[in-house]
Amino acid sequence: MPSSSPQRSPLPRASLLRNPSLLTTIAVLLLFPAALVFFVSPRFETLLTTWAEEQSIEIARHMADPLHLEEIREAGGLTPENTAALRHLQQDFGVTLVRIYDAHGKPLYMPPGEHPNEHAVSPATLDVLRRGTPSARLLSPGEATTAGGAAGEALVETFVPIIKDGRFTGVFEIHLDMGRPQRTLHELTMRLDLGAVLLSLVLLVVAVLAARRETRAEDALQRSSQARDTLMAEASDAIFVFDEQDRLVEANAMARMLTDLGPAPGKGAGKGPAERPSLAGLFDIPDCPPSDACLLVPNTPESRRLQGSLKRRSGLPLPVEASFKRLKDGRAIVVARDISLHIEAERALRDQIAFLQSILDALPQPVFYKDAHGIFQGTNLAFQRFFGKSRDEILGRTIHDLAPEGIADIASRHDRMLLENPDEVHVSEMALPDAADRQVEALFSKAAYRNAAGVPVGIVGSFLDITRRKRAEEALQEANVRLEERVAGRTAELRAANEKLGLMAEVFLHSLDGILITDAKGAILQVNPAFSRITGYAPEEVLGQNPRVLKSDRHEEGFYGDMWQNLLRDGQWEGEIWNRRKNGEAYPEWLSISAIRGEDGQVAHFVAVFHDISEIKRSEELMKHQAYHDALTGLPNRLLLLDRLGVSISHAKRAGTRLTLLFLDMDNFKTVNDSLGHSLGDLLLMAFAHRLRRLLREQDTVARLGGDEFVVLVEDVESEAAAVAVGERILEALRRPFTVKHHELFITASIGITLYPEDGDTPETLLKNADLAMYRAKEQGRNSCQLFTPAMNERAHARLDLERSLRRAVGQKDFTVWFQPKVHLATGTIIGAEALVRWPRKDGSLVQPDAFIPLAEETGLITTIGEQVLEKACLEAKAWHDAGLAHAVAVNLSMRQLSQKGLVEHIAGVLERTGLDPALLEFEITETAIMSRVEQAVAVLRDIRDLGAQITVDDFGTGYSSLYYLKRFPIRGLKIDKSFVSHLPDNGDDLAIVRTVISMAASLGLHVTAEGVEVAAQAETLRALGCEFAQGYLFGRPMPGPDFLRLLRESGGTLLPPGGAGEGPEKS
Repeated sequence: MPSSSPQRSPLPRASLLRNPSLLTTIAVLLLFPAALVFFVSPRFETLLTTWAEEQSIEIARHMADPLHLEEIREAGGLTPENTAALRHLQQDFGVTLVRIYDAHGKPLYMPPGEHPNEHAVSPATLDVLRRGTPSARLLSPGEATTAGGAAGEALVETFVPIIKDGRFTGVFEIHLDMGRPQRTLHELTMRLDLGAVLLSLVLLVVAVLAARRETRAEDALQRSSQARDTLMAEASDAIFVFDEQDRLVEANAMARMLTDLGPAPGKGAGKGPAERPSLAGLFDIPDCPPSDACLLVPNTPESRRLQGSLKRRSGLPLPVEASFKRLKDGRAIVVARDISLHIEAERALRDQIAFLQSILDALPQPVFYKDAHGIFQGTNLAFQRFFGKSRDEILGRTIHDLAPEGIADIASRHDRMLLENPDEVHVSEMALPDAADRQVEALFSKAAYRNAAGVPVGIVGSFLDITRRKRAEEALQEANVRLEERVAGRTAELRAANEKLGLMAEVFLHSLDGILITDAKGAILQVNPAFSRITGYAPEEVLGQNPRVLKSDRHEEGFYGDMWQNLLRDGQWEGEIWNRRKNGEAYPEWLSISAIRGEDGQVAHFVAVFHDISEIKRSEELMKHQAYHDALTGLPNRLLLLDRLGVSISHAKRAGTRLTLLFLDMDNFKTVNDSLGHSLGDLLLMAFAHRLRRLLREQDTVARLGGDEFVVLVEDVESEAAAVAVGERILEALRRPFTVKHHELFITASIGITLYPEDGDTPETLLKNADLAMYRAKEQGRNSCQLFTPAMNERAHARLDLERSLRRAVGQKDFTVWFQPKVHLATGTIIGAEALVRWPRKDGSLVQPDAFIPLAEETGLITTIGEQVLEKACLEAKAWHDAGLAHAVAVNLSMRQLSQKGLVEHIAGVLERTGLDPALLEFEITETAIMSRVEQAVAVLRDIRDLGAQITVDDFGTGYSSLYYLKRFPIRGLKIDKSFVSHLPDNGDDLAIVRTVISMAASLGLHVTAEGVEVAAQAETLRALGCEFAQGYLFGRPMPGPDFLRLLRESGGTLLPPGGAGEGPEKS
């Protein structure tokens, strides 16, 4: 409503004239300009003249100070230097004329154009100057013109005495131009006079206006009161005024409406105590009672702004934000505003945040967000569980407080990269420990989030536990990862809340899992991009639809009924389910559904989080296949074979039929591997498996147990002959060569055959007996089939008993060492002995070496036995040496020992422990052992020789070494195998071989020892052929250590060959 302002009436002229203050002011203003003109201005001119004269004297003294009149008089005037200096001083100080006189007032220097006779100092002036007093006066305009000044120019004529050594020597005269200061003073005086007049007029107007204002003050006061009343009435806030005792004295309409006080006093209501409530009776401030000084601080301009409630007559408190202020006169003013709508808006915002938090709680993967400094601002439950810390232990900290330093540095570097490039999404993998200190492979997805201004202010991210998937990639291990996300926000202001809402939206958009939100009836409300990426459905295609659009035909209706029943009962459901993509493809997914309840406890929404586990399923199938199949050939392995064999046995038992098991072992496969390499050996195994598979029926099973062992399972076999026929067919197929990388390879096999039920009624028994039959086939010459017999089982049991006894003997160190002498054929002198292992039984009998040495080689026990023999042989040889009988001892090295790691170090340790001179230790090793791995053998033998020990090739002639290899071997001699010695001298072939070996050894600088010498004729033949040393029954059987020591002492170290034959061949 427009308001009218009162008309301004002019002030009557008579009232102005009757105002004494106004008349006094007018009189003062009229006298002020006159005083300036007649009194102040002349005083300024006098002061200026005095200042000019004093200034001129100072300038003259300054200019005259450096002058020397004697020099001027002698030079007849100023020198050029003095003239230039004087000219500069004139320019600097505004001096228009300079004259110099002697002590009598006669000119010494005149300006150019003046004659010396025209000027002189008056006697009166000279008298004053002689007393040392300078003289200065302002010339009148006429005098200034006569002195050469311009018309109207003000000049100050100044004379200063020139005193030298206390004696008056001359006069220095200058004319100083004061025209400019005088003109400036005159202008200032004129302006001051004019300003005074103007100021008087202004002040006169001000006085008149002040008089008029006095007359209007009362009107203005009334108008101010009206404006105040209007403000109070129309204010949208409640305004309360309290007196010094904090009793209400005034309240506007809004205040009375909010408090239910009714109309204001004087307008239909009384002013009783009920209408004058106290400040404490109206306001309830939780942390600041009205009686407390924290509400109203006296004598301060500040007001207190607090939140609380306003007490209404109805009894219902009203939330308000109030400003409290205490006035200087003791009264208090309170301005209150209704904030109930603001509180409702905040409550709605908190509900929305809680809703989004519940959505993120449904995510199985850990979620976090932090500010630009890397400080965590929120995490979800999955994140807290992962690190084993509570929310309060994480918030306010950095990744350096949770993870090892190296991982934390990498994560911080990634965060800085994202803040510098906020449009990117960073995906990375790293390993970090969880709460149980278990190393977890995690796939991180992080992005920068922005504030309302678009500035990146922090990082939001989540990570997946991909440990199982990583294991599947490396060893085809399972990967079943659950992701949970949760964004927790704490906000007191709307802007922070909006930023957190935006952050949660970023998580929703960038989650790797599909997210689906429905209402309580199941209508789809929202999906994220991952949903569309997994299912193929665009958001507009599914919004408003029921999730049944994704349903596949893999589950029965009961499955879905149980799922929804559990969901409604427990509030969540999680498990594996098959759904269908838009293109019709069915796929497995891991699904987690959570029910989101409102404040009333009723289900308001459902949130489904899922991820595609198709790759995990494929990995599981692949791992399952590899668990039951051979990786090289693709054939069933032992596990699958035993399973199929068990099924076949059950089937045969029910049907009353028979089945056969054929155990195949490739002959000499190791030779192919060692000579042509393992890669070519693998290709041969694959070709062998392929030929077997093509040879047999579809329903037959071909399995590979490992290495070069295969098993064939054939059902419905009528007889043993039919089983053998299958084996013969396999052997026939193997007669054709295999072509592998341009190599033509001929491979045979040894086959053991068992039949059900005759040879066993369990898979393990049939397989074991087939294995025994296969070994029997190898013993019979290989490349053959052998049916299992009970005798084979007995031999196998006997072998097992022998192995158990052998292991026990090794553990108890039951083996002893016997020694067989070695002699020099020409002299019969004992040069040493060969150490031979013996295994004594408890009954005093000996187990022959031929019975247990092959088994020891096969089981690997030969290595330990060899170590025990070496230790005992060295101790015996050291005992001989200490007895004054320095004879060498020869110890055999097996093929396994030669390939043993640390062999040389072990030999060095034995020599150190026993104290035996290495020169008295000799090692005998067979050709076959050396040639199996030539390069490795040569390197080991050289290291042994470097210890000081000697090396001899044993059983020479039975292997396939060549002169080239013999030349490379670090050996001292050769031992001719007894198979060539036993038929001497009658067998011409053996004689030729022995002669050749001895000749070849002589050419290579090697000595020769013949072993197995049993009769004198053999010894004589060998001596005639040039053989140096011999060993055999002719010279002595193997004997225990004490017996050999006694032999050395009793024989004097010389053995003469007996006249007859020995007692039979040596079995060592």
